[in-house]
Amino acid sequence: MFTLLAPPVVLNEKLQERVRMTEESPAKRGDAAWKEEREAISKRNAEAHKRAQGEQRSREASAAANQREAVDREAQQLHGLNERIAKGRAGGSR
Repeated sequence: MFTLLAPPVVLNEKLQERVRMTEESPAKRGDAAWKEEREAISKRNAEAHKRAQGEQRSREASAAANQREAVDREAQQLHGLNERIAKGRAGGSR
């Protein structure tokens, strides 16, 4: 004699995935979901703003260094020209 048993209950994969996801972290809805999204956007914006400020400070420091180098070069050139003029005047007064 054979006894017929019902096949084992097997959840399809999508349903199992959904059950696992909801058990781990239930999806937020309504105001909670909106606030969470708003906070995530605010955090990303704050991080981007902080990076931009750092890059701007870096550019400003580089520009200031370039300006100082240009001023130093100009001062050296003027000093060299003044020395040549002074030598020319000293040599010409003999």
